[in-house]
Amino acid sequence: MNLSAVNTNIALAIAYAAAGTATLAFGAALGPDLSTMLWIGSGIALAAALLAPFPVWPGVVAGAMAVTLWEGAPLGHVLATGVANGGEVAVAVRLLRNAGFDRAFGTVRDVLLFVGLACGLAAAVAAVVSVASLIVAGGANPSAFGRIWPMWWLTHGMGMLVVVPVSLIVWSGRLAATRTRLGEGAIYLAVIAVAASISFLAPANSLRAELFFLPLPVLLLSAVRGDQLVATLGGLITTSLAIVGALVARGPFSAGTNIETLFLTWSFTAVSIIATVIATAVVRERRLAQTELESGERRLRTVLEATTDGILVADSQGRVTDVNSAFLRMLDLGEDWKARPGDDVRTFLGKVQPALEGEDRTIPDALNPEIPAHRTAHEEVRLADDRVVEAESLPLPSSPNEPGRVWSLRDITQRVKSEEERRQLHERILHSQKLEGLGVLAGGVAHDFNNVLAGIIGYAELLLRQPGIDDQGRADAKGIIKASQHAAGLCGQLLTYAGKTTAVLAPVDLAASVQEMRHFMALSLPKSVDLAVEVPDQPVIALVDDVQIRQVIFNLVTNASEAILEHRASGRVLVRVESKNLSASWTDRAYGADDLRDGAYAVVEVEDDGIGLDAEDVTRIFDPFYSSKGPARGLGLSSVLGVLRSHSGGLQVHTEAGLGTRFQIALPAAEPSALEAAHAPGRRISADDGPATILVVDDEAMVRETVVRMLESDGHRVLQAVDGNAALALLDDHALDIDLVVLDLTMPHRDGLATLTEMRRRQHLIPVLLASGYSGEAVPPDAAVAGFIQKPYRSADLRERVKAALRQGPATA
Repeated sequence: MNLSAVNTNIALAIAYAAAGTATLAFGAALGPDLSTMLWIGSGIALAAALLAPFPVWPGVVAGAMAVTLWEGAPLGHVLATGVANGGEVAVAVRLLRNAGFDRAFGTVRDVLLFVGLACGLAAAVAAVVSVASLIVAGGANPSAFGRIWPMWWLTHGMGMLVVVPVSLIVWSGRLAATRTRLGEGAIYLAVIAVAASISFLAPANSLRAELFFLPLPVLLLSAVRGDQLVATLGGLITTSLAIVGALVARGPFSAGTNIETLFLTWSFTAVSIIATVIATAVVRERRLAQTELESGERRLRTVLEATTDGILVADSQGRVTDVNSAFLRMLDLGEDWKARPGDDVRTFLGKVQPALEGEDRTIPDALNPEIPAHRTAHEEVRLADDRVVEAESLPLPSSPNEPGRVWSLRDITQRVKSEEERRQLHERILHSQKLEGLGVLAGGVAHDFNNVLAGIIGYAELLLRQPGIDDQGRADAKGIIKASQHAAGLCGQLLTYAGKTTAVLAPVDLAASVQEMRHFMALSLPKSVDLAVEVPDQPVIALVDDVQIRQVIFNLVTNASEAILEHRASGRVLVRVESKNLSASWTDRAYGADDLRDGAYAVVEVEDDGIGLDAEDVTRIFDPFYSSKGPARGLGLSSVLGVLRSHSGGLQVHTEAGLGTRFQIALPAAEPSALEAAHAPGRRISADDGPATILVVDDEAMVRETVVRMLESDGHRVLQAVDGNAALALLDDHALDIDLVVLDLTMPHRDGLATLTEMRRRQHLIPVLLASGYSGEAVPPDAAVAGFIQKPYRSADLRERVKAALRQGPATA
């Protein structure tokens, strides 16, 4: 036990002994029966025990033994009385705490627990021990047990009843804090004291003595007012005056015998205090329930206002009981509606009609106030401002026969938008797959047509070399060549779309390229369209074909200018170049090469302030021969996409109706050191331009024949091979005699690249001139080829490429 507990027990022992000694002395002076009207010590002890956080029964035992010893009782009775009074307190505290007793007497249950367990059971058990010890010690006859025990029990019970409630309520701090309540409480107490004095201090059998009920209305009024402390103090004042009057033989209860006076006083005291405490508990419970109800309503209102869902509640009579701000916001209703509970729900929901989408603005079932009482409705509702809400109408079981109704709205615009984005992504993937299939088809058709055109042009060229051809025949041959070249141009567009353009990749500073193009682009734009260029001070290096990328940028700038002037008189086009690290989220949504990965890219942006593109245009702008500006004039942006595929690059379109369009082109970045290496001087091996021995390798007989005849007409000795295997066999036998190999890239059995690789492995370092109907075959940078020529070609082109290849000389191992 700590020092605080010891001091508390000592103080309690002193207080108990003093109260008990005073009670006995007062009783001895006024009569032996009245000295046991109430035992104040029991009330003091129990109040202290319920307030203290530690046991106080030792102090009670000591105080009770001191009082009994002071009266000269036998030692056995002294010890038994101390144990009985200490046990009385310990048992009462244990019973009350186990039962969940609230020492503030907050409920009727607490009052009944206190009266039954403390004043009743604990006091009765203690009285048995005390009276039994008194009889054993010879202080009373055994036959007197039935008379003494009830008196002892009720004396201790009345002491608890009078002292404990007011002590615990005062200690609980329930005194009103404001001056107004303090003044009001003082008036109540003064009125109670005056009313009680009128009756309880009046002479016995007088008319005033019959007015003992006067304090009761004021007591109940103070209890109803909810001031628990004032009501309890008023009860204490009333019962104290009643007890004092009985002790001094005054008031309504002193007219009979001492026993009658004692029991009447006990009865009045018990009824007054218990009724007052119960009344205050009832009022407090009711107020707590009201507070909880109001708190619950506030919590419900807070929840309703905190939720993003719109909620409207109507009762069974069709009156609006609750509506939150979200509901008003979703349907563009003013906040003043929230302050008008009781409005007819038909009038209220009739206000939603202007917020709906469509010309007729038909109110859907989920927002219809005329929906049958037991029916539910759930549907998506589109509003005039392009928002989408999920509306639901459910019966509210306010009563079994006439249910109310609750309407809820949930804004699902973002969800619908996400679903639409997923749909568009799926369509873009399908579109990409369609373009890929078309690209394969277009590339294959262009390659085969180029082979055919190569034969046609070759034969026409040979025809022109015939000495006996007349002027008309010469004109016809030239017409054949011109028409074939036009057809070759169309095949070139198909190859560009298929991503099989001739891409001579080299490190290029895109910032410098765009700066060089700036003047040319500005001249090509109408004067009403301003051109702005933003490039960084440091180089932006990418591995590209500079000519092709410049053409792509020029095409995008031209498209941007046309998009502006289609709907307005002037505008602005911005070209921006920068280095960026692009994330996977960018590359996943980009059009272009299939193997795009996140990482470092050189990015070129072309942005205009035109009216933008709608959703349908965005899904079709990469289709061949499609234009959003009228009749299509070519492959359009599909060719741009083809160039980017051949560069392993990608493209994104950012557009919004009325806010312009921005194209982002991403090209794989290269290190600045690559640019320096590309400009380093190289070593050339010269050769004369005399006749050479040339091996022509091509699986197309018509192409092979025309090439052989062209070369032979230039004085060269020509060998032929129908595929790579035949070419390798000739090289193994005549490698020292062959000066150049004209090698087709696409052949059966062993294609051109495989043949070239095998040649280098066998140490055939003869220069190779690659030829193909595709203009964008991927040629490894370490293949050491002497040049490339695209089919179809004219004899002059072949002559120049052959000379250049022969001048370059043998390849290094």
